[in-house]
Amino acid sequence: MTDGGQQFVVRLGKDLPVHGVVRSNELTASRAAFAAGISPEVVYAEAGVVVLRYIEGLALTAELVRDAALLGIGRLTRIFVARREYCSVGPGDRRRDGCGGGGERGQRYG
Repeated sequence: MTDGGQQFVVRLGKDLPVHGVVRSNELTASRAAFAAGISPEVVYAEAGVVVLRYIEGLALTAELVRDAALLGIGRLTRIFVARREYCSVGPGDRRRDGCGGGGERGQRYG
């Protein structure tokens, strides 16, 4: 979408619990990724709609993915796995602070 000479990407969708899709978690992750400099800015969000600033990028090829050092994938993977393990809770446990909002008690992340 283009507005005022700027380009944006509009994502539409609702929670899909059967697939573990929680849009509020995606929004939180998108904002954190922008703050870390690895994702476009979220310029607007409401229930079922997220608007991201469009950025030029490149599609990952098998060759680029194999070069994990170039992309920092190894480091990022370790960060996300550690966070997922920290935020995962067992039945009846409460979600740890800083692990996102929404969801039911005992719901696992990742």
